[in-house]
Amino acid sequence: MGLKEFILVGHSIGGHIAIESINKINGVKGVMVLGTPAIGFPPEMDKMFFPKPVMGNLYAPKISNEEALKLSTEFVHQNDAVAIELSEIICATDGNTRTNLGASIGKGEFKNEKEILEKHDLPVAIVHGEKEKLVQWDYVNSLKVKNLWN
Repeated sequence: MGLKEFILVGHSIGGHIAIESINKINGVKGVMVLGTPAIGFPPEMDKMFFPKPVMGNLYAPKISNEEALKLSTEFVHQNDAVAIELSEIICATDGNTRTNLGASIGKGEFKNEKEILEKHDLPVAIVHGEKEKLVQWDYVNSLKVKNLWN
């Protein structure tokens, strides 16, 4: 795109990608993440996320329309139209993407995102809605972000 400076913005898995890209891309001037609990070593999944059985479908090779709709309603607050659209996107996603994502987390094939945020001087904005149903605020609030924008 020819940009010399920019802010990385990512939601959910996109937020993890943004955090892990901080040290790999020139021109990054800040990061904003939404619905993204920075993963540390070892991952504290029980502290990062509320216990939701439907979350297992994020890593399932196949997902039914009904399962995708249940999952998508966890990502949106009282908006059936958006939940339906999101469930269609979930169903259209290659099942290998979901299984590989789960496997990569299980194998520890990710950077220590907590450490990246603790050590980097870039401004970081963490957006967390009061009606968030997946990511636990106490975990996000416990992160030691060096240059947190608030």
